[in-house]
Amino acid sequence: MSIVLDILVPVYNGRQYIRPLLETLRAQGCFSSFRLIVADDGSTDGTAEELEALAGAYPFEVLLLRQKNAGVSAARNRCLAASDAPYFAFLDADDRVTPDYAETLLKAARLAPDVFVFCQQRTDGVTPLAPAGEAAIGPVENEAMLRRFAADPTRFGAVNLMVSRAFAAKNALAFAEGFRYYEDYHFILLTLSAADRVLFTEARLYDYVHRPGSAMARFNAARVTDLSLLESVRPTLGERLPAFAAEYEAVFVPRIYWSVLWQAALAAPNAAGFLAFGRRTGAKARLSKLTRHPDKTVAASACLYLLSPVAFFAAARALGAVRSGVKRTDPAGWRRILSGTPAFRAKTLVYGMSHVRGGVESYLRQLVRDAPAGTFDFLCDCPDIAYRGELTAKDCAVHFIPAKGTDPVGHLLGTAKVLLAHPEYETVYFNLLDSLGAYTAAAPFLLGRRVAVHSHSSLSEKPAAHRLLKPALSLMTDLPAACSAPAAAHMFTAKQAARALIVPNRVNAAAFRFDPEKRRETREALGLAEENRAVMHVGRLSYAKNPRFIADLARELRRLDESCRFYSVGSGDMDADFERYLRETGAENDVIRLGARDDVADLLQAADVFVLPSVYEGFPIVAVEAQAADLPCFLSDRVTKDAALTDKVRFLSVDEGVGLWAEAILAAPRPPRRDTSAVLREKGYDAAILNGNAKALLEALIGGAAARHAPRKL
Repeated sequence: MSIVLDILVPVYNGRQYIRPLLETLRAQGCFSSFRLIVADDGSTDGTAEELEALAGAYPFEVLLLRQKNAGVSAARNRCLAASDAPYFAFLDADDRVTPDYAETLLKAARLAPDVFVFCQQRTDGVTPLAPAGEAAIGPVENEAMLRRFAADPTRFGAVNLMVSRAFAAKNALAFAEGFRYYEDYHFILLTLSAADRVLFTEARLYDYVHRPGSAMARFNAARVTDLSLLESVRPTLGERLPAFAAEYEAVFVPRIYWSVLWQAALAAPNAAGFLAFGRRTGAKARLSKLTRHPDKTVAASACLYLLSPVAFFAAARALGAVRSGVKRTDPAGWRRILSGTPAFRAKTLVYGMSHVRGGVESYLRQLVRDAPAGTFDFLCDCPDIAYRGELTAKDCAVHFIPAKGTDPVGHLLGTAKVLLAHPEYETVYFNLLDSLGAYTAAAPFLLGRRVAVHSHSSLSEKPAAHRLLKPALSLMTDLPAACSAPAAAHMFTAKQAARALIVPNRVNAAAFRFDPEKRRETREALGLAEENRAVMHVGRLSYAKNPRFIADLARELRRLDESCRFYSVGSGDMDADFERYLRETGAENDVIRLGARDDVADLLQAADVFVLPSVYEGFPIVAVEAQAADLPCFLSDRVTKDAALTDKVRFLSVDEGVGLWAEAILAAPRPPRRDTSAVLREKGYDAAILNGNAKALLEALIGGAAARHAPRKL
């Protein structure tokens, strides 16, 4: 009978466990169906020699691998690399399995799962093990299995899985090396989230033996630093199982931290040392997410800590002295632990990203790219959010709240609820077009969070309301910023405008750099002949972009030159109005609408002229992109003159009418296109270089300075 199951065992200095390990497998039947693979992780106590001496007396195949000491994950990965059976399972050298362990795993293997999950028991390692007995083996949804695991992760480990080798190879499953804790959890999360066919049994086939001298009895800083491994898996979970990913962020990682904090209470030399650990690791921010945890013990103790960390410490000492083997640490050792524990990193909550891919969204997309993963989360009052995939990949959570226009009370309460649930959001960063955002900013202001406001416009569509709320917004603002000096003067009072950081709207110059071959391909795809002059407008269709002027300009250009082609790229809240106006004026055939696009860089290669006849702008990112493509640009004179980065920019008045614009566009020469990357880089508009005020703003947002207000009641 061929080998169906490889049992993989990492071991380091476990000589005394080798004989019991072999004996627990001798109790199995079906010896010809499984093989034992042991990776000796550089043991110095004769572990490998003991195994070599004993293995021949047992009725199953044993494969011994040797390596220099590299840790349990590296040893498990070595076993994985050597395994070639259809299925594999893990066993720790100092644990045991029931006599019907292998038989049950082989029974499950005949049902061809990706993963088979079974349960464990905990004993003293001395009491003889009886067979687990008959228990149903049945299918379970991977998400349901993950929820069961997340509810109490201490009940499952990698040793509770049997995994298909083909499935593991397809998904490149391996253990994360370089970590002391949570590698099991990481492996389980990646494995179950990728599995299509999961089988489960309640049978307790695995015997976890608790030993006082084990690594779990010693407390060290890695218990906190290695939480980063669990946080790193969230983007993958977001792609595979979005609903579970949200629960994972809200409950799972804080639940693991809760157990770490409980252990810290037992290990700390005194209450003062424990309180210092809680402050350094952000205990209140983390435990605030657990007040409604399904495990009543977790929920109650989290609430207790929020009320009184000292009471939590006392309760942990009283209860844990019986239940836990964590050893007390001396004061000097505790100081070393604190110095090795990373300080809790505050996060910044960002408001202003909508579902439409406009200029503000492009700016925020670049901000997220510039920052380390997990720096920013988003507060969104739209039905969806732009660039969701990129945000997920950068570990950005998104909190959706009611829209201010349709449910103002729900909007404000939703904002407050998010902030109360997430004390780690020390800064809330508002990206606004006018001061009406003061309504939303009131929540973080009153809750004592730092308020940063970035102005992206120089005019408001609601001027009266804007003037009324401008002083209030300036009062709430701790960190003012703007895309231009006119935008700063528009948003803030004179005092705040004077101290505002003027942050350039940087773009990926390399992506927009002129490429003759890309121009040829894109023009061919658009059906453009060499004689066709392609005029392009890119932007959200809103009042600010002057959509009716765009329609009239396209009609005038076509009247003067039938070979001219006018493209409108983008969509917005005036889509319907724009379409209606095109029909009413007979300009349907004069404007080629391309809608919202992901390939703006390619489209600008195909264009010959870029136009932006806006009623108002802050500092148009799209104008920078057009200049990165070295296009002749015709901009409204309401756009700041600072937007002219190259010598191909001309400002025209929208008050002069479309005739002036059409004549200027058609009379403009068509000089060879150049590489303008150096120009943009020199002026601070190339996203490849993070410096100046762009760097200063990012550092200020990441810094998470302490809030400047005492908390106020809403």
